[in-house]
Parts: sequence; C-alpha cells; structure tokens
Amino acid sequence: MKKVKLLKCLPAILALVTCLLSPVQAQDRHNLLIGTQFPVQWTAGYEYSFDENLSLRGQFGLLTPPYDKFIIKSMEAFGFNRKYSRALDESFKLGIVATLVPQYRFGNNYIMVQGQYASLSGSITLQRAVELYLDTSLPDLSGIPFLPLLAPSLTTRSNLFLAGLGYGRRFPIPDTRFSVHTEVAFSKIFGSGNQFQSNLGTLDNLSLVQNYYQQMNNRLKDSYRRYGYVPSLSVYLVYHLDGSR
Repeated sequence: MKKVKLLKCLPAILALVTCLLSPVQAQDRHNLLIGTQFPVQWTAGYEYSFDENLSLRGQFGLLTPPYDKFIIKSMEAFGFNRKYSRALDESFKLGIVATLVPQYRFGNNYIMVQGQYASLSGSITLQRAVELYLDTSLPDLSGIPFLPLLAPSLTTRSNLFLAGLGYGRRFPIPDTRFSVHTEVAFSKIFGSGNQFQSNLGTLDNLSLVQNYYQQMNNRLKDSYRRYGYVPSLSVYLVYHLDGSR
C-alpha cells in the first residue's frame, strides 16, 4: 500500500524537482534590480552573469526608519545591552549601504556570499551619550535653561562592515524580461568605526572629550563585534536587459 501511494506521488515529486533545477528562461548577462533587503535597506543594483552558474551583483541602498530599529532589535536578541540600544535607536536616523554579492546558480536557485558596507549617521544628546558611556541613568535636564550650552548634542557616524551567506530563488515572469528574486541571508558585523562631533567646536578640542570619544568608539566596536548578527529577507524585481537567451 505504501509503495502504491509513493508511486502516485512520484510524478508530482519529479515535477517539483524539475521546476527547481530547470534553467531560468529570463536569465541574462546584464540585469537591473530594485527592491528591499529587510531589515537593512531599500536598494537598486546591477548584476552581471559570467556564465550559467556564476554572477556578481552590486547594489546601493538607503537604510531608513523603521529598518534601523529592526537591526537594533536583532542585536538585542543576541545579547546587546538595552541601555546601549536605546541610545543607538535615538541616534541613527539615516544610512547608506553598499553591497557586493557573488552568486553560484543551479537552475532557479542560487547560493551567495554577501559583503556590505553601511554608514549610519544621526545625532544624540550629550546626556544620553554620557549614560551610554557610564552605563547609568542621569537626572532629566530638559527643564534647565540654556540647555544647548549645558548639554550639547553630538553628531554620530558608524561605519559597519558585514559579511554573510544566503540562499536565493528566481521566479521568472513568463513572456517578459522581468523576474522576481527572493533571498534569505544571515550576516555578521565583523568591523566598525565610530565618530563623534559636538555642536560646540571648542568642546571637541579638549583632550578629555577626545578621550571620551575614543572610549565610546571602543565600546561600540566591541558591542557590534559581539552582538552584530543581522538575519535578512530580500525581495527584488529584476529586469533583464538582453531579453531571454
């Protein structure tokens, strides 16, 4: 009885395998794409296919709210201190992301290595920055007159370097030059650099402040290295410039 059921299911299994391993009809040498890598960026890019199996993709994108919050939440899930994460959440408002993705294709599927550079910028109050550095809470200073002079704001910038692995799947749209690509990936922040600058130039020239900036940079670098794990899900609309092969 089990053999009979297996034989009945065999055509469907063979059809599924054929679909997965069959070549993409709209696969081309030159491809343009737009889409999103959640929760990292909104992006556009170009992909060049060397042959039936190997391709290289380059992308440029923007990291905007609420994506920045999801990255922080991901780091929290891996143990990132919530006091630090709240400070980063308040600080970073906009980022640019550059991505390079070598791919190996087999039929409609592909595996990939993903390298990324992300530059995140924003601002944070000095009070919050001190709380981050001291790992403590300070009294609320919002009611103090001349607050900008007593608690100036800091502009912040973090340059992050990520690497990861992923799997993708192509879905050609029949009788068009378009296809939809979906990907799942898992990346790790392996390097970072963090810069700070206040809105009071004389403050930045103090050696004590420069030392504080360096300590902040070291703390953030260690946190990114230890807890910077970023899973992602991507969806792209791809246009094949050369048409179907």
